[in-house]
Order: sequence, then structure tokens, then C-alpha cells
Amino acid sequence: MKKLLLLSVLATLFLTRTAFSQTPARPKVAAAAAGNPVFPGWYADPEAVIFGKQYWVYPTYSAPFDKQVFMDAFSSPDLVHWTKHPRIIDTVSIRWARRAMWAPAVVQKGKQYFLFFGANDVHEGEVGGIGVAVADRPEGPFKDYLGKPLIGNIHNGAQPIDQFVFQDQDGQYYLIYGGWSHCNIARLKPDFTGFLPFPDGQTFKEITPRTMWRALSCSGAGASTTSCGVRAAGPGPTTRWPTPWPIRPSGPSNGWAKSCSRTRPWLPGPATTPSFRCRARMSGTSCITAGPWAKPT
Repeated sequence: MKKLLLLSVLATLFLTRTAFSQTPARPKVAAAAAGNPVFPGWYADPEAVIFGKQYWVYPTYSAPFDKQVFMDAFSSPDLVHWTKHPRIIDTVSIRWARRAMWAPAVVQKGKQYFLFFGANDVHEGEVGGIGVAVADRPEGPFKDYLGKPLIGNIHNGAQPIDQFVFQDQDGQYYLIYGGWSHCNIARLKPDFTGFLPFPDGQTFKEITPRTMWRALSCSGAGASTTSCGVRAAGPGPTTRWPTPWPIRPSGPSNGWAKSCSRTRPWLPGPATTPSFRCRARMSGTSCITAGPWAKPT
């Protein structure tokens, strides 16, 4: 009896295994993936943020300055499928802005969404700078919050553009911004209508990194040795540059330039042009590069 029971169990196991082994394997489904670019269009300066269960990207619309009069936004539940939200803000709703709307930074505070932006590529004495707009939804429409720029003047040599807003662990909101090789930080008021001074009395504190970037340019034809120069604006540079120095063509050429090396030390002053020797294999074109230099201690 036990033998019959054992044989019955073994037969059942065999048949069950055979049945499963004959079950066709399920085809593997390829996971959806985002391509590059993740959405069509000509954009720059993307601000990425999560609101609720949605990913959001707020970019600058890339165009000539006079055509940069609006901003779009894009949302996605999975970073793969994106929805475009056109013209979430424009110069119609921001009366003082007329061009060059750049680099949005968006934060949620309470039930409202605040969008900080640069406008007008402002210079000293002009109207423009960093503004702030508000909306009840992340896709806008955003309306002017102050009726004027939040920052409209030049402080510490920094053009008021390319702002970033963040909340520290203590709840304080900060705004970091800068252009023209200078970077400032400021403490925002709780209602985003202005700024709170730091304990030392400063409102706009410069935090320009010690390592900065400057452009090098050179020209020549054929496999010759030519002169190169570096234009350094702002604080005076020190004497340290890496050697050899790689450069890339800025126009049509038959190959990549090789390297540049310094042949004389820096000259004093806020803007100097040291002499370089540049070995290049180019064909009647110019080349540029950028590299770090340290502010003097």
C-alpha cells in the first residue's frame, strides 16, 4: 500500500513538472525609457523639481533675446512621458519685462507656487533683473507678484540673473544668483517681497567661488606655433595655469588644436593678457577654451 502511495505521489510530481516545463515562457517586455532630448524643442537652463507625484522641468526658451518673451513647462509621472504646458508666464503678465526671460527657479510655499526669473538682460541704470511671479498651480498661469523686479540693481558686480532659490533646514529661504563672474546670496523674507539682512548687516553677500573660468583664444594656420591670449575680467588672477592647455576650435577646422603653454608670468591688474605659445593643427581658424584660475589669497 505504501509503495502504491509513493508511486502515485512520484507520478503526480512528474506530471506536474512536465506540465510546467511545457508552459511557454512569457515574452520579456522592454522597460520604457526616455530618450535624449527628453522632449522636443530648443531649451536651456532647466529647473527640475518634484511637486506631488509629478516631475516638473522649467526651462529657458532658447531664442534671440527679443524673442525670449515667455516660458514653457513640462511635467511627467515617470520621466519618460512628458506633457508640455505652453506659456506659463510671458511679458504680457509681467509688464516691466520685455525680453530675455531666463533661468526659472520654482518653489512651492503653502498652496502657492513662486517662479523666480531673470528678464531684460539688465545693465546698470536699466529696468529689469530678477522678478518673481505666483500661481495656484505648478503649470500656472503665473502672474507678477511685485509689479517690479525683486532685484533690479547691480550688487557686488553681479548681474541679477541665473537665480536659484532653496529652503534651508531651519526654514529660511535663500536666493543665490549672479552674472559677470560674480555670485551673491541673499536671505528672502518669508513672503518673498524682499530680503532680510545677514547678522553682519549685509543684504547681498558675495560668495564667488575661488576657482573661476576664463576664456583663452588663439589663432593660426597649419601646424604652426602661434600666440594665444587669456582675457581675465574681475579680480586679478594668480600665476597658476595648467600646462599643457587643451583648446578646441570655435569654427570650421581640419582637426583639434593640441595644447597651449604659458611663456611668461601674469601681469598685475584686474584684466591682463599673458602671452601663450600655442601648437595647433588648424586650417585658418580660431580656437577658444575655458579653464580655472584661482583668486589670490
